[in-house]
Amino acid sequence: MGFIASKRLPFPTLAAVGAGAVELIVPVGLFFRRTESWAAFFLTAYCLLTAVLFHDYRAAVGGARAAQKMNFFKNLALVGALLTIAAHPRRDA
Repeated sequence: MGFIASKRLPFPTLAAVGAGAVELIVPVGLFFRRTESWAAFFLTAYCLLTAVLFHDYRAAVGGARAAQKMNFFKNLALVGALLTIAAHPRRDA
């Protein structure tokens, strides 16, 4: 919550609880054909938001800059993978 509050986002407690719920519940949707595409789209939006809001590597200095840059591009890689899952859902039994 402290990290969320440091980014000056409204309702940091609610945002932390919501983020935890998203990270625990939504990925389960990737295992079921009916919810696979929706879960992938939702997680795509989540990864984009976290990359933009929390991994501003341009503003960081020193070692923190490298860590933030790595996390930013990790989230972008996840976006690519999730969009692939959303575009090509499983059709098998």
